[in-house]
Amino acid sequence: MGIIKSTATKVSVVPSTGSGDINWMYFKGNGHTSQRNGEWDHINLQRYFYIPILESGKDTLPWLGGFSLTWQLIPVRQAAYYTTFFYSASQNTDFYDLRDNNGYVGCHPYPISSNGEPNGELHTIHRWEFSIDGGDQLSNLVGYGQKFTQAFRMRVDDLGTGQSALRFHTQITGGNTPTSQYFDYTHWGSYARLAPHPYKAMVFGNCPWWRDHQHERLSGFVRRIKIFSGSLSDADLLAESLSDQLVTTAGKNLLWWAKTNPSSPDDLLSDFADKNGKRRQGYWIDSARCTIVRDQDLANHTALQKATLPPEQNPTHLERG
Repeated sequence: MGIIKSTATKVSVVPSTGSGDINWMYFKGNGHTSQRNGEWDHINLQRYFYIPILESGKDTLPWLGGFSLTWQLIPVRQAAYYTTFFYSASQNTDFYDLRDNNGYVGCHPYPISSNGEPNGELHTIHRWEFSIDGGDQLSNLVGYGQKFTQAFRMRVDDLGTGQSALRFHTQITGGNTPTSQYFDYTHWGSYARLAPHPYKAMVFGNCPWWRDHQHERLSGFVRRIKIFSGSLSDADLLAESLSDQLVTTAGKNLLWWAKTNPSSPDDLLSDFADKNGKRRQGYWIDSARCTIVRDQDLANHTALQKATLPPEQNPTHLERG
């Protein structure tokens, strides 16, 4: 676990005119109240969106090129696994397919009782994690109902072996000197040369292997998603994470897709064009949608009011089809 204090990037942020201009995407949690698996794992509604990475057969976000993301998240407590994002595939895949043939990575809360830690027998206590290599690399405890400004970057350090440096910023704070808590993981290179999955995509809100497991839902509120086709420096990544706008030269040059302040569930066309003038489109996997919640209404939202409680005490938040 590390701490970064960054003054390297000076930015000019366009301020919001008020909390009424800020929107969040709200996702219900999984349907059961304890354990990693439950009777509500296989409901029909998937409720996740994705942005295709393959375009006319070209991999527009290859592992070897590195990539970076920023987002804001308010987690609501649930049993078992979460999904914030997966760099993976949108459909026609499973966990073993991605692990062995195409590669994947994600950053989420993880149920710590799976690793034998105390007081987690119901799988409702979590730590932040890297999900990669068929395993889970854990950091500090998750705070439910709290607003987290977060970021991720992946950088290939050895083009020969594909050895890669991953960093997950679990909490970024602003001010004159932006500060980040983060942890790192070294991936030893097996993903760098793998062929892309035919449905390679960035996935948000549920796991891409949903046909086998549906207990890995987002469970909470998310916004300010930015994806970059390269490894941003810590200074640039922190600056981008703290603004709805594009505020660094590197961010503008490497933008791949961004939805920072969605106005409706179907508002998934990128907020900004990339350097080639392209605005990528996101898609929902089925008819299920998130709901949009205004920032000024968050405090009165039932899911947030009960975000720290055991899931059985937050019944309207449970996804049961």
